[in-house]
Amino acid sequence: MKKLAIALGAVALCASVSMANIPDPGFCTVTPADALGGLVVAPLDPAPLAATINTINVRNDQNAPIPNAAVTIEFSNAISLCSATVTSGTTDANGGVTLTLGGGCAHVVALSGQVKANGVTIRN
Repeated sequence: MKKLAIALGAVALCASVSMANIPDPGFCTVTPADALGGLVVAPLDPAPLAATINTINVRNDQNAPIPNAAVTIEFSNAISLCSATVTSGTTDANGGVTLTLGGGCAHVVALSGQVKANGVTIRN
């Protein structure tokens, strides 16, 4: 019986540790995209527009930051990106990463981009 209790405790511990790395979209933020209602992509030259510089904060269901989360922004073919645009990064110790989106202009292209963290879509 004691071995069973230890085994169940180990399983519970493993489950809670694995849940710590699963982003909860309700606690994640994408700034300024959340306030703007979408992602802004604009030419990077002569300088990036403030709206194209997105700070993504990834948090779990306990509202705790997730360090080392793999963050990607995926676009449909309707969006033309600059070759210098970086659409992926890894969060820091506070669960944050900043990505700047440079590209050609396309106005109001619905469902053209997704922000993902550890494979979970946190914004559409």
